[in-house]
Amino acid sequence: MDNLVIIISHCDTPDKINLLKKQIKRLKDLNIDTLLYSHIALEVSIQQAVTYYIYDTDNPVIYWPERSLHVWVEHKEKGKDSIKMEALFPDHGWTVLDQIKKASTFALPLKYNYYSFINYDTS
Repeated sequence: MDNLVIIISHCDTPDKINLLKKQIKRLKDLNIDTLLYSHIALEVSIQQAVTYYIYDTDNPVIYWPERSLHVWVEHKEKGKDSIKMEALFPDHGWTVLDQIKKASTFALPLKYNYYSFINYDTS
């Protein structure tokens, strides 16, 4: 057992699911073991196409005031006061790091020589 490719996924649309299937097929054609990690339940055919499948319903999105993504734009017209528009969005950044952490905890005892992480839609 040389390399385990760990696929991090968030496949909530048909297009994303098709990309995931193509990625799994590419890896399978290369005879590479795969671990698929998802917090969205995926169809049985996808689960059976990978070596390991982890389904974890925990999707730790962080909301304001704990943390958020703050975006803004300022608009100014000549001779007028400027207008600043702001929005706060939930922070999804920790979710993928949490998937990596949990997948690593599962995979390290499997005794592969290498562990590679990819996103499901990586070319």
